[in-house]
This record gives sequence, C-alpha cells and structure tokens, in this order.
Amino acid sequence: MKKRHMMLLIWGIFAMLGCQRAGNESGALAIGVDTTESFSISFFEHLKKANQGDTLSLRIARLEELFIYYYLHHNTLSKEESVEYQREILQLLDAINPQDASYLMGLGYLSATQGDLAESIAYYEKAYQVNGISDALMNWALYARLASDGVSYQRAYAQIQVSTKRVLFDIMSEAIDKRGEIRINMNVESLPEIDNIFILLGFELNPDGTMKPTLIERLKVALLALERYPQSQIILTGGVERNGQTEGRLMAQWLMEHGIEQDRLIEENMARDTVENLLFSLKILESQPHIKNVTIISSATHLKRAVTLFKVGNEIFKDRLEQPELFHVHNLGWQDISMEELLAHDEHYAITRDVLRMAGMWAYPRISR
Repeated sequence: MKKRHMMLLIWGIFAMLGCQRAGNESGALAIGVDTTESFSISFFEHLKKANQGDTLSLRIARLEELFIYYYLHHNTLSKEESVEYQREILQLLDAINPQDASYLMGLGYLSATQGDLAESIAYYEKAYQVNGISDALMNWALYARLASDGVSYQRAYAQIQVSTKRVLFDIMSEAIDKRGEIRINMNVESLPEIDNIFILLGFELNPDGTMKPTLIERLKVALLALERYPQSQIILTGGVERNGQTEGRLMAQWLMEHGIEQDRLIEENMARDTVENLLFSLKILESQPHIKNVTIISSATHLKRAVTLFKVGNEIFKDRLEQPELFHVHNLGWQDISMEELLAHDEHYAITRDVLRMAGMWAYPRISR
C-alpha cells in the first residue's frame, strides 16, 4: 500500500509541474497574454508578441506556450477558430525552426483530427524526410493504412522494415486489425473469480463538479461486479478536475456510499483521457504482481478502444511489470446504444490515433500527449 501511495505521489508531482507549464487557472501566460480581450481580436496580437525576443530559443518557448494556451482553452472558441489558431502557431514555429520536424508532426495530427488524412499523411512524410524521426514514420504508415492509401503506405512500410521500430509497428498494426474480434461483454457472471482487478474508466464531470449520467451508469455496472466478486479490487481512473473534484475521487465516494470497502478502491486522479486512463492503470499494476486478469468497465461503445489500448500498453511495457505473461483482458460494459448500433460501431480512426499515443508518440511532440 505504501509503495502504491508513494508511486502516485511522484506521478502527482510530475502532473502538477506539467500544469504549471501550461498556465494557471486564470489562463495567464508568461508572455503576458491578456485573457480579458476578445480571442478573435487579440489572437494575432498574441502571436506577434510571442514571436518577439532577442533569441530564437525565447521565441520558440513563447510560441509553444501560446500554442498550449489555445490548445487548453479551445472550448472558449469556435471549432474553426481553435483549429485555425493552432495551425497558425505551428506553421510559424515550423517557419522559424525548420530543422525541427516536431511542428510538422503537430500539423499532421491537427489535420487528422479534422478528417483530412491526405494532408496529415503528407505532413508526416515530410517530417520523416526532414530528419528521419521514427515517430513521424510510424504516424505516416498507420494513417496511410487508415486512409487505404496503398502507395504511400508501401513507401512508409519499406522504411519501417529496415528500422529499429519494426516490432513495435507490428504490435500496433496487429492490435488495430484485431479490434473487430473484441466481443463486448455485458454479463457480470462471466468474469474470472480470482486474481482479477477491475479498471473503471471515468467520464467528464459537469462544470459544477457533479457526475454526469454516463458515469453513474458505469458506476452501477462496477457496483454489481464488486458485489459479485468480493475479493477483487478496482482502479478508479479519471483526473480531469471540475470545481475541485475529479472523476476518481467522486467514483470512490459513490462506491463507498453504496457499501464497498475503501481498501478495495484504488483512486487514480491524474488521467485526462482514455490513453492516460489505461497508461496510469498499467503503472499502478506494477505494484500488483499477483494479478493475472484485468477487467475494463466502461460504456459499451468505448470498450473496443479501451481494450485495444490496454493490450498495446501491456505488450509494450511488459518488461516493467513483474508478470511472467501478459494480462488476460476482459471487459464489462454498460449498454449505451442499441445492440444493432453497437454491432456497427467502429472507432477505426480513434483507435489508430490512440494506439500511436499509447506507444509514446505524442500528438504534439514536446507539447501534448
């Protein structure tokens, strides 16, 4: 128990340091952005101010900080403004520091989020050609695969075959291909009796810090599972703070109010998305060497992606875990859509995007996972 708490404390310190770099709650930046101004009026003034400085390193640092600001505050803007502002900053960074392909990779990711896979592939290919970054190569190959661009994919795959990343690429591509083989389980009676731990994935809280219906429905499923398997613990993962509360903390409170003992609950209060939910849960499992089975609980529409990501993370980080074999991965879902819709549901793009991130390839290199 002490080891787990110390581990989470260390990760918490890193998380706080990351938050400090991104700015405080008021949105203030070191470059002096006045957040009381209209975004639409002030953006280009922000950009001009950030691009001033006596040294290139100072200009780069300011522009990266400005990008983080607009990335974190995208909900304040229209979708079109948010994308355009992020694109403008990345293009300027690439213009003043063209030897660094990170910004081309960021532009590639941004294009993919907007559904322009052809542009995304072109950016990643160019980033790889600039200085041979293997992460750019992997993104290029997997997005070309997603887009069914056989010509571009073959060019990328030829480079992967002679690189040190061939095994990793095979792990990722195989996991993506097998997403359709994952069967969503909604029967609490079908799970392992022993050596099993549950992982309950959080869901964004309301602005006032209360839980949305989706999270409560997931909790009801988790409660049934914990009552049925009284020897099992559960990791409660979700750390997006709203009004001083996190998903992990509220999930623990809810389960205790419904009769589950506190020593069965493991809070994870740092994860900000599905990738981090599973990455940080794997980190917790380093201190659980007796566990052989993992059961992921979430909405049914979320489970294929979650199971795929966990399996990829387990394969990549297995040497860090005191496990002779990979975990047996199970799932338990809350049915959030009809069975007919569920059978047709496919998160091919989201799974491709998040498998890359799970493997350590940041969406915006040096800026955001």
